[in-house]
Amino acid sequence: MNRRWSCLALMDTSAASSSNVASEKDASNADDWAQALGTKSRSIRRAFTVHSDFTFAEWRNGLRMQRAMSWLYADQQANWVSHHLGFAHVSAFSRAFRRYTGNTVGDHQAEARVTVRLLR
Repeated sequence: MNRRWSCLALMDTSAASSSNVASEKDASNADDWAQALGTKSRSIRRAFTVHSDFTFAEWRNGLRMQRAMSWLYADQQANWVSHHLGFAHVSAFSRAFRRYTGNTVGDHQAEARVTVRLLR
């Protein structure tokens, strides 16, 4: 697979979710991905900005927040989610979550509980 297509494959959420990009305590960055793909981190970053509306960091953070929303919807505690996404502190996770979603973790969990009750 050529490098351009390897970089584009990273942007595929299904491919990314099956990898470690948003899994437990993943601290990989563009340098780590570049090494795994046998390319340069600049190529990774460029591919993201050229082929999407996101930088690599924005894409990776979005993927982590999507995983967080899923876990919170499944009624996982914020400290568990924070830990499993590799945040040093729950407060750092809470700030990142609010920046991404516009809602607090508690608001998201409350909405999820209402949704579950309505679906029953």
